[in-house]
Amino acid sequence: MATSNTIPVVIPQPIAAQATSENINVIPNGATGTNGASFQEGFPAITRMPVIENPLPTQVSGLPPKQQDFNGLFNVVSQHNFFSQNGGTYSFNQAVSDAIGGYPKNSVLWYFPENEDPFLVYSLINNNTNNFVENPTLIDDEHWKKLSFGGGGGEIGDVMFCPLGIDESLNLRRYLNGQVIIQSQFVSFTNKVKSAIAFYPNLATTEENWQAEKTMSKLGQCGKFVVDDTAGTIRLPAVVNAQSLLDLALIGGIKSESLPNINGYLYGPQFSSSGGAFSTSETGANLSSSGSANKSRVDFSASSSSSTYQDNAPVQQEAVQYPYCIVVNTGVEESDRPINNYQVNNVYSYGMSQYYKGTMNNNSWLKSAGQWNAGTVYTGMYNWLLEQMNAGVSGFVASTGEYTDYDFVINTADQTFRLPLLNGSEDLPGDTFENITYNGHGSTYTATKNGTFCIVGYGSLTDLWLSNITAGIAIATEGNTEADSATQCFIDAKKGDIIEAGYYNGNVTKFGISPATGNGSLYYYIGDTLQNAQLVNVARIEETLVNKADTDLSNCTKPYVTETYRNGTEWYRIYSDGWIEQGGWSGSATVTLLKSFSDTTYTVQSTCLDAGTTNFYASFIQSKSVNSFVAFIPRGSLMWQACGY
Repeated sequence: MATSNTIPVVIPQPIAAQATSENINVIPNGATGTNGASFQEGFPAITRMPVIENPLPTQVSGLPPKQQDFNGLFNVVSQHNFFSQNGGTYSFNQAVSDAIGGYPKNSVLWYFPENEDPFLVYSLINNNTNNFVENPTLIDDEHWKKLSFGGGGGEIGDVMFCPLGIDESLNLRRYLNGQVIIQSQFVSFTNKVKSAIAFYPNLATTEENWQAEKTMSKLGQCGKFVVDDTAGTIRLPAVVNAQSLLDLALIGGIKSESLPNINGYLYGPQFSSSGGAFSTSETGANLSSSGSANKSRVDFSASSSSSTYQDNAPVQQEAVQYPYCIVVNTGVEESDRPINNYQVNNVYSYGMSQYYKGTMNNNSWLKSAGQWNAGTVYTGMYNWLLEQMNAGVSGFVASTGEYTDYDFVINTADQTFRLPLLNGSEDLPGDTFENITYNGHGSTYTATKNGTFCIVGYGSLTDLWLSNITAGIAIATEGNTEADSATQCFIDAKKGDIIEAGYYNGNVTKFGISPATGNGSLYYYIGDTLQNAQLVNVARIEETLVNKADTDLSNCTKPYVTETYRNGTEWYRIYSDGWIEQGGWSGSATVTLLKSFSDTTYTVQSTCLDAGTTNFYASFIQSKSVNSFVAFIPRGSLMWQACGY
């Protein structure tokens, strides 16, 4: 007879939970050899035999079960009932595994990852002693398997729409945009991709074929994987529009677009176009195959009727656009987010300084502006300064003594400190040229800021000169031999320097200063501070480098700086697409580029070859008052050396 599911009586606590020690026994696993209960025997046979008060020698008297054993057994069993009633669930327990020799096949347990919702796993083997709580990688479809209830997706390799976007830093999903991932970071995904390729070889291709297929696709997509075991990478498909199929031998391929063909012909008397898709291009008797009646040539172009029709456009219905993504990790493979498992060396130390243009948006660096800073706020920095001062290190001075702008100053009375105030001697080149009215031969000028003075003369036999009276340096140029040539003269100046200018022949057409902008504000490193913005996704640095190294730099639309150097006002930059930019010298200068044994072609602006075939010289292109040159050097084809004089 069927009964309703009645809610059982609430168990307020396990049976005998508060029994005193003399009223409850700990039940042993093995037999006791007495009338004591055990997990192995329960109550032994002697407890069911009659109790004989004075047994004869031929008689065996039974022994009654113990009240303490009843309490002990009821307590153990009711503990599990109490645990389940209160919502408790079972996960891998090392003590249970040790006691039973490992979990049996198909046993189901819960797993509670730190950064993901809990889920059920089941054992794929008997005597399973693999502790997935301590080592989640054991949920690997070999020892334990995640229990899927279907309908929600999320299994490794699943592809889905992502209308709200995904957080790739979680390392659970990746956009199907053709990006490269690292095999070692996604072992389960890598194994699944390789297994699928073993069954469906058409799912994989080479890097060259992948790029070619993507280029040929009107939508810029390729549905195949590129597995590079040498580099340890997998290139994901680039998917814009996907279609289901039944023939799995075609998996990963692109279904070409098509439209039903329309056949027919049109002839008749002269046609007058009324617009739309039809138009008349020719009329006249000469179009008639017989007789003299006028006829028309009728042209048809659907695009004339509607902008929906476009030359070489893919067949496209109206559609909502969402990105595709693929599951590369369920979160089980790593108990923490991968970003937490990377150890990053901090290259900065207390007291390191740097100049920064503008305001630095980083709380780990403190601006030096003469202010006194609280040691209770910057504890690590203050303690470090105190250690240096107590150790007698030069440049670390107590506020009660004599100090200069060069020193770190520590006030132990109120636990504050002041950073050095120097603004540095090196200057960043300015990007403006300030004209100054030329007042004639021998005129003097006071530099309002650091920079480079320039005087330009125009005309035959023009001789120019500049003199930094304060620094005791004079620069002169010889005259030209051509009347239409310009002569330029440069000299560096610091703020407050007295500059004298003059010329002998011709006309001065330009005189002024290209000011230095200074180094910006001086900041000091005062210790690690957590930033809430501009966080580096450390777990994806390797992928970023792989993708950058893989880029075809000859077609790169966004080159990046690969090397830079600066020494005073002299500088150069090398870009990823092969361009070298160099400048910063005042006066005349040349740059020597040494060719390697590979005679690869190159192009250089303003080139001067020497008498030999090994070296060539690229003269500077004048950029305002700063000398610079730009040359395109293909990667791996040239070695180069710069020199200014």
